[in-house]
Amino acid sequence: MSAEATAPGKIILFGEHSVVYKGPAILLAVDRRATVTASKRDDKKIYIDSEDLGFSGFFEEGNYTAATGKAWRGRNMAALDVAARKVMSHLGVHSGLNLKVRSMIPIAVGLGSSAAVCVATTAAVGELFDGNLTKEKIAELSFEGEKVIHGNPSGADNSVATYGGIMRFERGVGLKRLQLDEPLPFIIGNTRKKRSTRNMVEGVKALKDRNPEVVDPIIYTMASLSQVGLEALLRRDITKLGDLMNLNQGHLSAIG
Repeated sequence: MSAEATAPGKIILFGEHSVVYKGPAILLAVDRRATVTASKRDDKKIYIDSEDLGFSGFFEEGNYTAATGKAWRGRNMAALDVAARKVMSHLGVHSGLNLKVRSMIPIAVGLGSSAAVCVATTAAVGELFDGNLTKEKIAELSFEGEKVIHGNPSGADNSVATYGGIMRFERGVGLKRLQLDEPLPFIIGNTRKKRSTRNMVEGVKALKDRNPEVVDPIIYTMASLSQVGLEALLRRDITKLGDLMNLNQGHLSAIG
């Protein structure tokens, strides 16, 4: 017996980094997805196999043992071990698991690959044990996995991976799903320059701590750009939307 779940990647139009501290982010799910198939094991190991990511191995009592591929790749999947065990703890069940991970989302390029895999894992494990998890609970439990990877995530990525579509997300406030009258296509370019979200977030925090009088106003302006950008998006004002995205990118470059 097995259960399968899938979740989308995402882009952040406005609010990247600033959503960690203040104000809304505007996020869109994209048509690249991660899929996780979960099945039970007789032992207590959580065995993760991902041909797409180039590794397989298992977690047992928090320790990772590689079967194939480089060990560091598997250790980066500790988030799935945490998410899966959080689901089982919530449901009051105990079991080993096999997790088969397939992903079409490029990793470490800001498209929410880790959140998609965490959400798909949470949903698949919940389905495996007939947990009837709500979307709200899936987002909550998958967020625990995201913390392992990113340290201090906002909750935006796992929210859009859970609900899909377009949304406004604000830390401490929650999400509001949005609807466009007609589809609005976006072209996403992959520079293939990999970045660690955790390192980027920590770098911005360090810069902010050293220079609050400069960085705080930038973050405040980025929060304002999110709100104005949302209004332009809903009006389908492409020219203004492009102007605001360029301005937002300048602020992102300024803080690293």
